[in-house]
Amino acid sequence: MKTFKGELFLGIAIVIAGLALLTNNLGLTEWDVWKFVTLLWPLILLYWGIGYLINHQSKGEVFSGVLIVFLGLAFLGNNFGLIEFSFQMIWRIALPVLLILFGINLIRAKTGHNDKHFRAVLGGLEKKGNWEVESGTYTVFMGGIDLDLRDAQIPLGETVLHINVMMGGVDIIVPKDLNVICEGSVYLGGMEMLDRSTGGIVGATTATQTGSDDPARTLYIKFTGLMGGIEVKAK
Repeated sequence: MKTFKGELFLGIAIVIAGLALLTNNLGLTEWDVWKFVTLLWPLILLYWGIGYLINHQSKGEVFSGVLIVFLGLAFLGNNFGLIEFSFQMIWRIALPVLLILFGINLIRAKTGHNDKHFRAVLGGLEKKGNWEVESGTYTVFMGGIDLDLRDAQIPLGETVLHINVMMGGVDIIVPKDLNVICEGSVYLGGMEMLDRSTGGIVGATTATQTGSDDPARTLYIKFTGLMGGIEVKAK
């Protein structure tokens, strides 16, 4: 996989800015450093977006990279008077689009009528110790959920947990000897699922763990998040 060596260019830019400030302070030059910073700050977005494109591990990260590069070019053009672009324009379009995408994912990830529904709205939900794990939907709004499955009773067959988060977070601990399959999509947030992590404007990833204790048990974790995140770790 290619690796984006953007740290080299970022380091050079910082050194140049430091030298300019130093020579100004010593009275050797009269650079208008802050004017350059105001004009060229979108280069940070370009650096960020190109890094996503080169180091991507999912289609979601490619989309994020393209979008961030587009924003960088748009703001750069605006600063030099080539086009008119603003944050207000972004949110008038981007926020409704992200809400639509989040809603579509919720519809696609719906569970059966017999599955249980757990909610953490403006609060928290914690399950640990000897508790019975069942297929169901966990919905978080401005809250958090902590699930510890190490000592839990996990039934034979497939157990599916649908995790839907809006402005919140979820932490899940699974035993190392359990079969686990994770799938997730996130908008303006982050995911760390077993050995995979992603995030940004749009992110999507999958991760698996092959257990050795009982192959008849499999846990599926399906996550959808907007301005939120999830961490799944094995212990």
